[in-house]
Amino acid sequence: MDLGAAITSKSNARVKALRAAFSGKASQPGDLLGLEGWNLIREAWSAGMDFEAVFVREGESVSAHWRENIRTKDWVVLSREAFDNAVNTETPQGFAATWKITEIETMQTGPAMTLVLEEVQDPGNVGTLIRSAAAFGATEVVATPGCAGEWNPKTLRASAGAAFRMPVRHMSIEEALSKVRGQGARIFAAVAGFTTPVITLAPLGVLSGRMRNEDAEFARWQRNEDGIRTKVSSVREGKFASVSTDTDFELPFAIVVGNEGAGLSKRALELADEHVQIPCSVESLNAAVAGSILLYEAMRQISLRVWARKQGLRP
Repeated sequence: MDLGAAITSKSNARVKALRAAFSGKASQPGDLLGLEGWNLIREAWSAGMDFEAVFVREGESVSAHWRENIRTKDWVVLSREAFDNAVNTETPQGFAATWKITEIETMQTGPAMTLVLEEVQDPGNVGTLIRSAAAFGATEVVATPGCAGEWNPKTLRASAGAAFRMPVRHMSIEEALSKVRGQGARIFAAVAGFTTPVITLAPLGVLSGRMRNEDAEFARWQRNEDGIRTKVSSVREGKFASVSTDTDFELPFAIVVGNEGAGLSKRALELADEHVQIPCSVESLNAAVAGSILLYEAMRQISLRVWARKQGLRP
């Protein structure tokens, strides 16, 4: 297939459309979004997406397989200058596409495993959490106002294409937690400040690290605007804090991850059924790291629980 002569003008209508698609403004269904790099294009294609156009930088080669199988209305060749001017990466890979955003439908067939993000602002963190949610079996991600958008170019790259498969819903923290609670889900809030609890032997021979939050150091201290730790009353009084490896992540459930600096809001902590800490020797982890660890732990427990039941080791 002959892709035609290269467009050289940076003011050409096709080049302008591609540049606009990379502006970061696309966020709603129907908006034209720019995808840069063959890996991201391939991920969108494998997720069933059709493209408005695929752009190739002059001098790059496209195999006959992809020319025949990529679903696009048009192939466009751009000169090196025109292509590099239109995309927004420092080292363009030579391939780009435009795609009209469509809402991703949930493929949920069983109890929900939901990841709720409260004002997670960094696009890299949001993208990583979407990728982890897809990797570890979550059914959907819910993002509150203030979160970086899933179609932000940086978010999309960090998700490595998982955003094309993972449904992301947008609602307030109250709406989100009301929704998952209506599905019968238990709500786990990720909190920082792990303090080693007294270890006791629990039923079924599992080491238990559960403790009352008011007994934990992190529940009585917070940092002020100057970064100085001050003693405060616990907003988590009466709730349980649990070590992540001892938290019973049994479906359905939701894991709630908060803002990079402020953590979860007081309202989110109040609405949660249980607060979860990750054992570590620092005060807190990056939001994406913490959320990914909890998602992995949940998947590990679910898989182990299935095996244990098959072996007759667990009711």
